[in-house]
Amino acid sequence: TLKIREISFYSQFKCLAGECPKNCCRGWMIPLTGKDIERYKREKGLKGLLLRFAMSKDKKRGIVRFNKSCLKCVFHNKEGLCRLQLSKGHEYIPEVCRNYPRFLRNYGLFEERYIDLSCIEGAKLFLDNMRDLHFREYEACEESTLSVTNDDREYLKDLFYSREKVIGLIESSADYHELSQNMDRIFSYAEAAEKAFVKGETDFLRKNDPVDFDVLNIICFFPFNMSCMERIMHEELFDETVKNRDPFLYKLGRLYEDEFKKTRASDIKWDRAAGDFIKKHGELFLKYKYYYIYYLYEYYLRSYEDYSFIRNAFMGMIHLNCIFMFDLLCEKQIGALTSELQADIISSYNKKAFFSNNLSKKMYDDIFELIYQ
Repeated sequence: TLKIREISFYSQFKCLAGECPKNCCRGWMIPLTGKDIERYKREKGLKGLLLRFAMSKDKKRGIVRFNKSCLKCVFHNKEGLCRLQLSKGHEYIPEVCRNYPRFLRNYGLFEERYIDLSCIEGAKLFLDNMRDLHFREYEACEESTLSVTNDDREYLKDLFYSREKVIGLIESSADYHELSQNMDRIFSYAEAAEKAFVKGETDFLRKNDPVDFDVLNIICFFPFNMSCMERIMHEELFDETVKNRDPFLYKLGRLYEDEFKKTRASDIKWDRAAGDFIKKHGELFLKYKYYYIYYLYEYYLRSYEDYSFIRNAFMGMIHLNCIFMFDLLCEKQIGALTSELQADIISSYNKKAFFSNNLSKKMYDDIFELIYQ
């Protein structure tokens, strides 16, 4: 057994299956594990032929996958269900399909379990439960293999302590201004941590608290100004390939193009629009605060493997600003930001931006260059 740390609404998730408005069989490339491939290669008859025909190898990434086109999986029927699951049972479908949207990370000392917000039902559960985000801890058998190669347990404990301090600082934010300032402190803290580890000062996390760091005032971290927004709103987010994979995200991109990009919006116009939106929708502050906190829960411990303290803290701020932009655009276009629409925005954005390493790298590199130019 292992200590399990399960996010508060984890057990509430229930797949909508054929009722899902954004079925996960559409818009995804489905990677196959070695066990998946072995199982499907053993299948005989017409089903075996179809399975092997559906598999293709991505030579660049060295993976075998279903759904190369990322449109609709060939095993997805008109009722919105999986033909493989219907005919052979849940254990027969690819491992990634069995687990999604459950997000599991096994660190050796403990396993953490989340519901990923790229799933629209997961996004709805987050919005319903964001005021009570916490871990439920218990002992049980782990459901995932070890997710890391680092075996420095003291560093993991220090990093876990650091995450709690960073999340506590964000949670203490009372308004937009304080949230931006505290993100500034976290950026400064992450920058100092990265420099300290390069020098071999591996006790930095144990000895320092992000609350003690000065506000750098390099940029406004939330919401970004228009110059920063233009750096992160990459066309790849909503290019022509997205049109069929996720029509809603494509529509958001067109709204951005029409409202700001094509008109060459100035910082003054953007600041006015963002300020008006904040005044009108003060209740959304909690969503933005907890969206970043949820990101930190899921991704901050990646520094256990890559020591990229700045990237793993700052990417969440980038994602948050994109959500803010899309909320503002939808409110201007539609007039009412319902909880269903907010969940749609979160799931569509997370599905695209969180699962494209190339896009995330572009967003990070471009705005990082702007900060330090």
